[in-house]
Amino acid sequence: LALVRLTLDNDERQVISAGDGQEAVATAREQQPDLVILDLSNTNVVDMAVLALRGAPKLADLDLSGTKLTDQVIEYISQLDSLRLLKLRDMRLDGAALAMLTHGNRELRILD
Repeated sequence: LALVRLTLDNDERQVISAGDGQEAVATAREQQPDLVILDLSNTNVVDMAVLALRGAPKLADLDLSGTKLTDQVIEYISQLDSLRLLKLRDMRLDGAALAMLTHGNRELRILD
């Protein structure tokens, strides 16, 4: 976390962190971030945390690591029209999930 903060925090960006999944959800709703980095490998609130990003309509970048995305989460992510970059670490998506995420003329880059 310290490395992320050091890399991203500057005059143009503000880094806000949370201690757990529930705090992250509340912070995302309140702060309306442009970028969210979630490490959900040690939490049982994966669906809740990602679905709660409905409160962040400007979200352009989403970085997820260490978890399996449920169909419900994939469907929700596919409806985030502002999302332009999806980073998935330690995860694989099947063809149906990729098709759902990149529907239509959407300009979404998916990195793994």
